[in-house]
Amino acid sequence: MERDVVVQDQHLAWHETDRRPDQEIPSGSIVVGVDGSDGSVSALTWALREAGRRRCEVDAVLAWADAYSLVTPTPLSALSKAQRTRLRRRVETSLHRAEQQQSGGPMVTARTHVFSGRPAEMLSHLSGRAALVVVGSHGYGSLKATVLGSVSRECVQGATGPVVVVRGSDRPLTAGHGRILVGVDGSDFGQAALLWAIDEARATGDDLEVVHVWGPPGPGVMPPGAESELEKAATSTLSEASRTLHRSGCSFTANLEYGSAGPVLSARSRTVDLVAVGSRGRGGLSGLLLGSVSQQCLTHSDCPVAIVRV
Repeated sequence: MERDVVVQDQHLAWHETDRRPDQEIPSGSIVVGVDGSDGSVSALTWALREAGRRRCEVDAVLAWADAYSLVTPTPLSALSKAQRTRLRRRVETSLHRAEQQQSGGPMVTARTHVFSGRPAEMLSHLSGRAALVVVGSHGYGSLKATVLGSVSRECVQGATGPVVVVRGSDRPLTAGHGRILVGVDGSDFGQAALLWAIDEARATGDDLEVVHVWGPPGPGVMPPGAESELEKAATSTLSEASRTLHRSGCSFTANLEYGSAGPVLSARSRTVDLVAVGSRGRGGLSGLLLGSVSQQCLTHSDCPVAIVRV
């Protein structure tokens, strides 16, 4: 197989100086959380393909934390040479496995890093300077029956930039439908997801599939005329999104559906490569980090999910 990933090795510098991630990782790259699990390899596989389409670089980050260091993580320089070597091999092996799943395409520069720190905190911090943070839905220590691993869940909740959770599906991550699905609801969070998806489509050449789902706000019988007003408001919301899309120049389809947004978007995820949603929507309470729709997409989608913040 043709090698299309260039690996930059800087491990000796990390082991000797314990430099901070901000000093090693440039702004604008795709940062991937790696722990050696199958989930993190899937995340890295997706990120390498994404970086090739975006013409950017990848930083694979393994964050190591001593379970007994409750306040300040143990520095890497305090570990034995054998311990540091094992950590180094874990991230290198993950990159090698992800590289083997690539099938040509643009050359991608991938750097591997080992840092001392708690994974979710480190990835959340890096999200402010990264083009994108990518994590697997599960890592080491996660039960297969759980919806989302602890690191991916905390990262999605704590990040300030967009986070993609690579989940679901046995289909290949290196080839797809060429479509991005984005849910809009007229909220600032939905607008942020739409604008992010437009930028993503411009970078990758994918088509956009925009959906607004409307229906009764909750159980119970609606008063006369309420459903008609809801449908009118829904049509207006989709029309506004369509105007934004027309101005963007992206190829798109816009659809209005009746039902519940989470199940509708999850069902449509089977025929797209990525689902983009806002971290909260119109029904989200300000005290909640994630709204119900984003939670349902992370739980049930059949493809990677991008959570976008305002």
